[in-house]
Amino acid sequence: MKRITTLVVAALFASLLAGLGVFFALSGRGGESPPLADNVPKVFQERVRVVLITEFSVGSHASQYLEGAQSEAAALGLSLEVMDARTDRKKMAEMLENAVLSQVHGILISHGDPQLLLKGAQRAVEKNIPVIAFDCEIPLEAVNKIDQNDHKIAELGLTRILQDTQGQANLVHIWVPGYAPMEKRMETYTQFMAKNPGLREVERFGKVTNNTALQTEVAMSEVLERHSKGSIDVVWATWDEFAKGAAQAIRRAGRSEIKLYGIDLSDEDLELIQDPASPWVATVGASPAAVGRVQLRLLAYRIAGLPVPARYSLEPVLVAREMLPRDKKVSMASLSQYVPGFGDAKDFNDPWIQELKERNRK
Repeated sequence: MKRITTLVVAALFASLLAGLGVFFALSGRGGESPPLADNVPKVFQERVRVVLITEFSVGSHASQYLEGAQSEAAALGLSLEVMDARTDRKKMAEMLENAVLSQVHGILISHGDPQLLLKGAQRAVEKNIPVIAFDCEIPLEAVNKIDQNDHKIAELGLTRILQDTQGQANLVHIWVPGYAPMEKRMETYTQFMAKNPGLREVERFGKVTNNTALQTEVAMSEVLERHSKGSIDVVWATWDEFAKGAAQAIRRAGRSEIKLYGIDLSDEDLELIQDPASPWVATVGASPAAVGRVQLRLLAYRIAGLPVPARYSLEPVLVAREMLPRDKKVSMASLSQYVPGFGDAKDFNDPWIQELKERNRK
């Protein structure tokens, strides 16, 4: 009788251990990942594949943007593939169509020709693949847009030029057509110049290449040769690659009377603005890394089936030399200490996003 009782207890104990083994397996113990919290969308319980298709990756602004998107994808546990068209817009359109065929969960787009991308975007919409486009006005309501509020960027920069010149200046405008942010900035520029006839455009040029800064330096040097000292007061460069090239040309020519105003922000840009020998005295922009992070989160919301606005705009800020310390190097990481309003965007950061990030930290 005693032996039978012992056997029964042993069997019960073995059964209990087996049950505990099942429990630990289900709860992710024993080396497995814990399950997602109840309020995290179920789609993220499996591997989520997304693609970022960009027209170009050269330049500090583009590299910061890509870093922001990549870091946010890693934090959320998403598999992100970056496809770089290297300024080939037809190739970019082919990349989009291939991404749709590969049945990814979502697509990010940076720049590009809206008309060339329309066919691929339409196919993505038909297959219920969400698309979020940065600085690309694809004419589909189902494609969400994100930008840096380019009308405000232009207004802030031009207003600063107006103030610094008392409304009287000969201006060189470095700009290129065919890009959504450039077209928006031109709309504001055209209206602003009409209202302020004391600002006179004497030259306009601009070209996007695989080495835009160098191309701009050469072109700006030719402009300076055509215009004698005192005939140009201001250069307005509508992209920081333009600004870097123009600044180098102005400095090499010894034309210290010319002041440069730019668009976009990076560590390299800030270093030039802080340099008292540089013609670059002010710039306007938002954090490109923040653009990438927010765009990625918008896509995560769309993948989860959650609503997001048709358009989201980050708020740009003006950064001028006098705002920055003379005895300390300022970086993008420390800029918010000196420029109110600059920093990361906090939107689309609901608790489930934080819980998903917490899970991927384990």
